[in-house]
Amino acid sequence: MEIGYCANEHILDTFSFGSKYGMHFISQTGGSPCATVIGHGSDGSDKAMYIEAAAASGLNSKIQSSLFFVVLTQMKLQVIK
Repeated sequence: MEIGYCANEHILDTFSFGSKYGMHFISQTGGSPCATVIGHGSDGSDKAMYIEAAAASGLNSKIQSSLFFVVLTQMKLQVIK
């Protein structure tokens, strides 16, 4: 989920699974994001939340935001017969 320029945005009850970035805040023409995130969940993402840019007034993450990630780069699977 990519979030670019916005002013006083409310992002409510979102979920991301198996993505590169669960929530990715970026800069765009016009500025950077200013948002309140309520109830976001990320699971199985490479990075649960990646803040590349934020407005001077900032970002808020409110109650019940859950960020999970699993690192699988060194995992090997062995099949036993």
